[in-house]
Amino acid sequence: QEVLVRYAAAQRKPGGIVVLEIPVVSSQRAPRPWSLTATRNLGRVRVEHHTEMERVENGAWITRWKFVSHLGDTIVNKVDKAFHWKPLTQERSEALLKGSGLAVVEEFGGYDRAPYVPRESRVRLVVARETR
Repeated sequence: QEVLVRYAAAQRKPGGIVVLEIPVVSSQRAPRPWSLTATRNLGRVRVEHHTEMERVENGAWITRWKFVSHLGDTIVNKVDKAFHWKPLTQERSEALLKGSGLAVVEEFGGYDRAPYVPRESRVRLVVARETR
């Protein structure tokens, strides 16, 4: 986590900003069964994106993605990915930002610009600048 935030901060141009989407501890996060998330048609090929999310021990989660490519009624390719992750506490996300020399300019509870509410919002979308 430290390496990733430091990397993002280092890629910022002088005077620029960094935008980070940080999954945070939330009372609103709930497991999700397999569902079709999106479909794209690329000529004769249809690509489906399916997702699932489950809680595991110690507050961690697994998010699974499945991409299925169809040519007509025939499956021509399938790719499965699993992501093991753990949401951060408010204090941990603050420490990561501070440790990387970043100060929060704005923060939101998602890309819809909803207000960020600690322990309720599922993500902390941070707009930050260098403090040094």
